[in-house]
Amino acid sequence: MNIDFEHASGTLQDGMNTYLNSIEAFKPQSWTQEAVNVRMRERAFRFAIGRSDWKAKLGGTLTLYFLLSYHYSLMTLTAHPEYHYPGLVILDFPAELEDATSVKDKENFVLEPFVHLVSRPGIESLQLIAAGSAFEDLIGAHRIELTRTTKRVDAGKINLDHDNKDDQG
Repeated sequence: MNIDFEHASGTLQDGMNTYLNSIEAFKPQSWTQEAVNVRMRERAFRFAIGRSDWKAKLGGTLTLYFLLSYHYSLMTLTAHPEYHYPGLVILDFPAELEDATSVKDKENFVLEPFVHLVSRPGIESLQLIAAGSAFEDLIGAHRIELTRTTKRVDAGKINLDHDNKDDQG
């Protein structure tokens, strides 16, 4: 099988930059870095911001945007049967980023490009499941608020034969 790594790199790179341009349109000055560059080869790949390694270049919030751009780009592959991408992304947002900023005020903003992507005609098979602390008033999204909290249990102390009438499931 011949794989055109240059074409695949360009496709992934274009999707990532499309996402970053989208969030820049929603909120100017959100992506303050150069464009993402992707280089794939048979046994290696490299993601860069301009010419710099992405890990060395980005802090907490920009890393969030970068990683979401990667997932967005993967989802765009669903429209191209030759890539065999299943069209499913599951995201679990942390409550707080490395730079101690809250994700809550950023969730809707960073999901807007995904909402627009999954509503495009011709790629109805896309699905994004995102767990986080907000997503209020995100137009075009189906939101389920979970109100039940669970207790944290040490796996070594679980008694599966125990039937506690106080437990609700």
